[in-house]
Amino acid sequence: MKTYRTQHDLSRDNWTLLRGDSDGVLDLAALLNVKFKKDAQGNFSHSNLITLLNTEGEIVYQQTGLNPDDHDLIRRIEQLEAH
Repeated sequence: MKTYRTQHDLSRDNWTLLRGDSDGVLDLAALLNVKFKKDAQGNFSHSNLITLLNTEGEIVYQQTGLNPDDHDLIRRIEQLEAH
């Protein structure tokens, strides 16, 4: 994870990197509806999905696609912060 963080210039201030065992990752992907596959080089490609959870861990919003309009996501975050 340290190498990945460095290669992609992901600061500790803005990013929390997580990892888990295979079963845990498969469970999380299924819960969040993330599609993925491993390529011939051993890398993974996956759906572009941002998932917003409330404090109870429930999905309250999902945004898919590349370069989406962030207005809905920002509005939902503001709503959660107000509660």
